[in-house]
Amino acid sequence: MLDAGARRVLDAHGHDVDRLQALVRNLQQLRDDADRLAFEEPSPDALREYRRAERELNEAKRALSMAGDG
Repeated sequence: MLDAGARRVLDAHGHDVDRLQALVRNLQQLRDDADRLAFEEPSPDALREYRRAERELNEAKRALSMAGDG
């Protein structure tokens, strides 16, 4: 499942390592913001947003790893 998501990231953003590193940094910030909101104002929506951000971050990290290997 993670590899499929990573392949979607590579299809959308290419195999440029610098570009993928920037994407990972942006997604880390989004995940951190979602985490902070879920902590400060807990709700099902906040938890869902955090989980989505975490999944997207993990997919981007895996894509970066795959691009570096290729």
